[in-house]
Amino acid sequence: MNIDYMMDRWVDLALLALLAGVLVYGMLLSHRLKRFRAARTELEALVATLSGTVAQAKAAVIDLTATGEEADERLAARLKQMRRLTDELDEARAEAAATAERLTRAARPAKTAAAPARAQAMAAAPIRSRSTETERPIAASAATNSLSDAIAAIEARQRAGVASRRAA
Repeated sequence: MNIDYMMDRWVDLALLALLAGVLVYGMLLSHRLKRFRAARTELEALVATLSGTVAQAKAAVIDLTATGEEADERLAARLKQMRRLTDELDEARAEAAATAERLTRAARPAKTAAAPARAQAMAAAPIRSRSTETERPIAASAATNSLSDAIAAIEARQRAGVASRRAA
């Protein structure tokens, strides 16, 4: 019986050692689970914060997209207005060039017609009274008529442009 008794003791000691090992392992596992739960709570808070930040970023992207589209529309409208004004300026410049050409043509005959009369007037007039005042009314009246016609045409075009802008 002695051997049976010894065997029982060794089995009891082995079971005791295994039980102690399980107890230590259970304590370690419990400690690790507590740390995991604490980390999980922190992780959940981090995920909630990250989710809120993502939602804010998404709203910001939507706002930026809307702002970009509005800016694009305003820029397109300004470009359209600029092109229209450029066209109007080109037309006004062409009219001004045509008017200048007409004025130049109108002034040439007046100068050539007034040249002999001017030479006679200058020769007959004393040095102090030599003046170009005698031929200025002829050229000035022709220039004034052409210029007033050009100004009237430009003003009519501007009124028509203002009326078309108001209608648009």
